[in-house]
Amino acid sequence: NKIPNGQTLQKLADYFHVSVDYLLGRDTTEPENQTVDLAELANKPKDFDWDSVLSVGGKPIPEEDKEIIRRLFAHKLSD
Repeated sequence: NKIPNGQTLQKLADYFHVSVDYLLGRDTTEPENQTVDLAELANKPKDFDWDSVLSVGGKPIPEEDKEIIRRLFAHKLSD
């Protein structure tokens, strides 16, 4: 088992939009939902983890619903 260094913890915290203290269990305040700019997401690389933004209240969205969202997203950006 490796213990992540401070820089790695900060990168993870930034990615998940939480504090390092939250990752370490020192702060139990739930993070606020973040607004996502769809145009910004359109520029993400092909290997972007769409599951990280396709959830509701932190719960996963069923695969069928994710596909519908992806199609709507692609259609909207092509306008």
